Amino acid sequence: MFTDTVYASCPDQRAGRIFDKVTSHQTISKEETLVLILKAQNDHLHQLAETMAEVFDRMDRSFEHTEERIEQAHKRFEQMASDFKWGLIAAMVFLSLLMTGLEFLS
Repeated sequence: MFTDTVYASCPDQRAGRIFDKVTSHQTISKEETLVLILKAQNDHLHQLAETMAEVFDRMDRSFEHTEERIEQAHKRFEQMASDFKWGLIAAMVFLSLLMTGLEFLS
């Protein structure tokens, strides 16, 4: 709808002059009204873009922290599995020796 040339032809100084007319209760034209509307929309979109960038940065940091926590939990589960495996092997060896000892005694 509007091209970059519309925004380029509407610098802050022009909007400032028009706003000065409004504050001094002078009448402004339809074109000047559009300039103020475009300026307000442009400022709003710029602020929205900055806010969204901040939100996405916070989300990225949060996900990085979550990924670290998941990796820590994964390492703990691997350690637990390893410990369980060695515990199971030790129990099997103990039972095997116990059964061998019982057979030896009988």
